[in-house]
Formats: sequence, C-alpha cells, structure tokens
Amino acid sequence: GTNPTFTNWGTVQPTGSTFDDTSAGIMQIQGNYVENGTLKIGIFSTSLFDSLSISGDLTLNSGSLLDVNLMFTPTLLDVGTLFDIVKFGSFTGGQYGLSLLPMLPTGLQWAISYGGIHLSSPWSW
Repeated sequence: GTNPTFTNWGTVQPTGSTFDDTSAGIMQIQGNYVENGTLKIGIFSTSLFDSLSISGDLTLNSGSLLDVNLMFTPTLLDVGTLFDIVKFGSFTGGQYGLSLLPMLPTGLQWAISYGGIHLSSPWSW
C-alpha cells in the first residue's frame, strides 16, 4: 500500500509549548511528511536536541520555516557537531524557505543540510 502523508501547514514542535527545560522531544511520523509550515527545534546541548523521525518521504516546500532555539552556548570545541534533527526514509526535494537560526559566538557558523544542522567554522585549521 501507499504511505499516508502528513502535511504541516502550522507548527510542528517536538518539545511541546516551551523551551524552558532540557527535555528534548522526538516526534515520529509513520508515512510521508510535507513541510509547508514551521518546524521548531530546541537544541539543549551537543547531545540533546529535538528531532523529527519520518518513516517515508520528506518534502520541503518554499513556504516552510526552520526555527531553532539554542539553549546552550557552543564553543570552538563543538565545531563539526551534527544535530540530526530530521531523519527520513527518502528525500523528495526542496529546501526550507527561511531559517531562523540563533546567533553563535565568534568563529562559529551554521551549515544546514537536508536532515541536520552542523556547527562549523569559517576558519581552516
């Protein structure tokens, strides 16, 4: 049979309504996921962060928004950390229309891939 499809036109937030604790949320979708709305993700440390797990296809549409709430201060020692926030069976295409990423300390920058967010540095070592 075919997988059911969940289309987000609102806000998906695995943590719940607030980011005031250190309880990362994991949301699982059995089927396909189409992102037209907002995905709100909390990152609490290099090893504790929200995630969305999709058993089927992931489709990102141009109207979608990735909104990241950073709850710790990363350092240069964290360069290369991958926050694997979206896991999926297959990727059918697209990209987030807009990403709201928090400011990082000097020497760090965000790098977005289809499923995750990396902490990177513009400097080569």
